[in-house]
Amino acid sequence: MNQYDIFKSEGGYRVALNVHNDSPVIDQSPWFETLVAAENFLLSKKFLRIKNKYEVFLQGDSWCSSYDSNGCGIDVDYVWFGTEWEARHHSSDKMRQELLEADIIKFADECN
Repeated sequence: MNQYDIFKSEGGYRVALNVHNDSPVIDQSPWFETLVAAENFLLSKKFLRIKNKYEVFLQGDSWCSSYDSNGCGIDVDYVWFGTEWEARHHSSDKMRQELLEADIIKFADECN
């Protein structure tokens, strides 16, 4: 499984915002009632604007999670990690927080 893949879950569909060992991280995978709703989420301008602020890359021996807070490449924050998983987890957790604050989606723990 890859990041942003859609998969069946709990009578609906989830979008994998984070993947570890080829499996989605469920608490970072928003749930949707229909496949169309999950696909529309991935195509929405709000999601794409938030998604494009985050990047994970390898520089030298370290993995970096970057966040472009204003979306124009001027005010970029970098956090360094020892593994790709740590960097991706940090990035997807920050993205999850921003998606929740923007009230774009709800995650399973907010639905109960």
